Amino acid sequence: MRLRPACGNRRGSAATDVLVGALVVLILFVAASPFYRAAKSQANLQQCHQHRLLLAEANRRYRETSPTGAFTTNVQDLMQIVHVSTQCPEGGPYSMRVTQPGEHDHYGRELPAGSLVIRCSVRTHEPIYLLAR
Repeated sequence: MRLRPACGNRRGSAATDVLVGALVVLILFVAASPFYRAAKSQANLQQCHQHRLLLAEANRRYRETSPTGAFTTNVQDLMQIVHVSTQCPEGGPYSMRVTQPGEHDHYGRELPAGSLVIRCSVRTHEPIYLLAR
């Protein structure tokens, strides 16, 4: 009668092999997640900026065709000119307002009265200015 060797060829995998594999995957996931979040945040910022640039261009066109020659502060008025989301990819609406005399931008530069400011509800997204001429 022949005995099997205790540490001979084995088939299949042990529970420890599965645990070690899961641990490696978990460590890789934890190490990569900050890079993924940063890349996603940067992509959302760029998309938000592009949406606001499109709104600024649509508002410029609206002003050229408007009988009063003024900007609109209603985003829905611009939907006839350009079809763009009225929400930031990170959540929250865009807002537009016309400046009053003596207002300054976020860098401290004075804005001409009647300029348009397009803001996002996310505080870290810088506003876009469409200067009055």
